[in-house]
Amino acid sequence: ALIRQGASKLGVRVSDDALKEELKNANLPNNDVQRDLLETLLIIEKLLDKYFEEQVPTSAEQRQVMAMLLEGESRAAEVRIRLEDGESFAELAEEFSLAAVSANNKGDFGWHPKGLLTGRMGTSIPEEHAFNSEIGALSQPIYDEEIYKEIGYWLIKVLDKDEEAEEAQVQAIL
Repeated sequence: ALIRQGASKLGVRVSDDALKEELKNANLPNNDVQRDLLETLLIIEKLLDKYFEEQVPTSAEQRQVMAMLLEGESRAAEVRIRLEDGESFAELAEEFSLAAVSANNKGDFGWHPKGLLTGRMGTSIPEEHAFNSEIGALSQPIYDEEIYKEIGYWLIKVLDKDEEAEEAQVQAIL
């Protein structure tokens, strides 16, 4: 009953003729219980297909971000060189990151759609770089005035992109 009430407010209904036809096609008895159940199922189907599908995205462009907060420009430059020399991002994040979340997770902040990462990290720099950079591009240290910290520069690298799936794997160090 609640689904039918909510759907009615959205202008989504099932006609009596459509309900009778579906009962007949499904070879179900035409009684109150079967009509209520089938009407609810048909309304849910219409809501999903005609209402929610248009308003709620089923997918979003995402990036995997790895980040670490570093002590200053000289430390960022040192870690950048070590990354270029092939050292492990995870190990360097665990060793050098001043942010506990980054150090404890070895720099891995996980996959995020555009718009959510900025709120989670308190800065837009990693998200902007993640969604606007090419695979393999490691930035120079980027000073971040947005995030609350004493000091910090970002190093960001896009590891992989899947244009069709609109996904990329990104590493970032602050």
